[in-house]
Amino acid sequence: MNSVVLIGARCSGKTSVGRELSSMLNVPFVDADTEFIQANGEIRDFVDKHGWEEFRRAETEIIEDICARYHGIVFAPGGGAVGHNQGEKYRQRNVELLREFGLVVYLLPYPDLRQSAEILTRRIENDANSVSTRPSLTGNSDSVTEMLLILEQRHSFYLAASHHQIYTGEKLPVEIARDVIRIYKKVR
Repeated sequence: MNSVVLIGARCSGKTSVGRELSSMLNVPFVDADTEFIQANGEIRDFVDKHGWEEFRRAETEIIEDICARYHGIVFAPGGGAVGHNQGEKYRQRNVELLREFGLVVYLLPYPDLRQSAEILTRRIENDANSVSTRPSLTGNSDSVTEMLLILEQRHSFYLAASHHQIYTGEKLPVEIARDVIRIYKKVR
């Protein structure tokens, strides 16, 4: 089996869908944020200490390592891995690695970015881990505005990096995982 790579913004479902998908396919699930934290400590602390560009360099090293060590997995890179603007060479390298590594699927609630920003912000606010460990991406105090800005900046990058897109709406992770499997079976 080729790997499946789930991309998208924070709280788009990469981890929850990834876990369901790995269970359904009976393959390992690897989350780049978890791997990063194990190697470097909390992301917020790392960014505060070293800055965004150094974070992106370290993130790319994690992605390179995962792509070299594993085959036939479900993989969730960080939300900005293919869509950030903090080091173009790192972003381009991540896209190249991930597209070669497996089927890249972009998860977004709706085609309308404002509607998606509202849903993603609600998910972040309901996830204590997201609120406490993830740094602000823009410094904007209005979380919906911040998410909309991020989606507007990254949407075209996510589309270009992905082989397929899934609009997840309010579906459960297991339903989205089934959608990914349907796509996977068609393209393999």
